[in-house]
Amino acid sequence: MKINCPNCDTTLAVADEIAGRRVKCPGCQHIFQIPSSTGVALGPVAKPMPATASVPPRAAKEAASSPPSNAVQKSALPPKQVRGSCPQCNEKLGASASECPECGWTSDRIAVTASKAVSRRATAADGAEGGCYIDIRRDEVQLAWAIEKRMKKLIETEQLGIRIMGEDEHPPEELGPDDLLISGKVDECDYGSRFMRYFLTFVTMFGPGSCRLDVDAEIETAEGGNRRVRARSRLWIGILGGSGPGLMKRNVQIVSNRIATGAARQATGNSFLNAHAYSCASWSLGLGLASLVPFLGVLFGLIGLVLGVLALMTIKRRKLPRGKGVAITGIVLPFFGFLVTAGLILLLAQQ
Repeated sequence: MKINCPNCDTTLAVADEIAGRRVKCPGCQHIFQIPSSTGVALGPVAKPMPATASVPPRAAKEAASSPPSNAVQKSALPPKQVRGSCPQCNEKLGASASECPECGWTSDRIAVTASKAVSRRATAADGAEGGCYIDIRRDEVQLAWAIEKRMKKLIETEQLGIRIMGEDEHPPEELGPDDLLISGKVDECDYGSRFMRYFLTFVTMFGPGSCRLDVDAEIETAEGGNRRVRARSRLWIGILGGSGPGLMKRNVQIVSNRIATGAARQATGNSFLNAHAYSCASWSLGLGLASLVPFLGVLFGLIGLVLGVLALMTIKRRKLPRGKGVAITGIVLPFFGFLVTAGLILLLAQQ
């Protein structure tokens, strides 16, 4: 038979054998009782109230003034779910039941809500890993392999919860919260002329005869969207002009590093990566040692001091596992270099 929801007038088709039970309207989620006869007016289900005439006036007054008992407080709470029952009304259900005929509860709604609540950090905490898919078309110089090699290092330094996928594993239609897709094509791959690089070096500085690699790549994540990276490299000088394969290998390293760095920035949302902080710490240590050279070391010490402070602040803020000691050493060494230079200046002034 067909009935109308008393709240939103939605027409429902129900079986005759469930007459007298409660159902939930799919339109407004209102729960009402199916009448045993179609001619009975529909309305919200309400429990019958006890007659007040049978209660003495004095007893009714005391009951109204007294605080509610524990039994009344417990009855106001939602019923505790029993194993093998509906989580909403505790109606007994089968082990594989996905909906309740008593109140209209369905498991699909809960599953959808739970799936929306899963975030990138939650999946990482559960140990789930995303996939890094690399797809480079017209790849004649093994650029995809170089990007994969660089990405493995960045995944470790940036603490990304992803793994490199194989060539036979294709990305899904919709990327997951931790998935990363690097796609693109090689637009230009020219080994150039070694003769021109050797005899006409000045001309190859402007392009002709140089070894060139031009790649148009696109990086995509589920949360950050798409990001286009145009990576180019051009080398025009080498020993005896530089061999084409040797210069192209260097071009591949430069281009793959740029694409992998862009992918790490897209995945983390940080322009200054952890790898940059480690590099600044190493440079500060090297420049700190150079600052011990009198006079000339003052400039090296100032640069090393700035890099060391930048590295130390990043390492402490992100709680990185290494690099802190190197950065501190790079900060302390320039002060010793400044003292050495100041001491020599005082010694020369006394003479």
